[in-house]
Amino acid sequence: MMKMKSKIGFLITLTVILSSIVYFYSRSKSATLPDPILINFEKQKVASFSDFWSIYDKDGSEVSFKKFKKKVLFICYVSTKSEESLKQLESLKKVYDDYKTKMDFLLLSNDNQTKMIHYLDDNEYYFPLYFYLSEPPKEFEVKKLPQSYLISKKGRILVDSNEAVNWNSTEFRKIIYDNSFADLTTSIVK
Repeated sequence: MMKMKSKIGFLITLTVILSSIVYFYSRSKSATLPDPILINFEKQKVASFSDFWSIYDKDGSEVSFKKFKKKVLFICYVSTKSEESLKQLESLKKVYDDYKTKMDFLLLSNDNQTKMIHYLDDNEYYFPLYFYLSEPPKEFEVKKLPQSYLISKKGRILVDSNEAVNWNSTEFRKIIYDNSFADLTTSIVK
């Protein structure tokens, strides 16, 4: 009888330990990232959408950057060589899934195309991926990776982040809502 209680106690303890390990392992890595910060209005720059900067989709078709003028636009520079730029993609995936029909997303890279495409496919990230060959316009320069921007319909740069952040945060969703979509019906918090 004592051995049976001992085995049951051991099994219960083991179950609790394994459950804890699974819980902490499965928690999103992005939850530990800081929230992006809205730039104060008086410090926001206005973007220019140059005809002179072309980007290329993953099929090699040229796309004029000017196409994104007067649209809400999220730009995220990534590289398979930058772990920091890749670790924020998990949180960005959730935002993309909710807003992909309401705003434009550009995942930009000057990395090896095949390597970048395979990385995204292997991780089930289906962002619109573009490649650039020349330097981006000054307002969208890559200071260091990761580098991301949120631009309003009026061309104001609302967020300029050069660190991995939690794009799926309540704060970022509020920035999108408050500055871009007064009539947005998607809930702010998921």
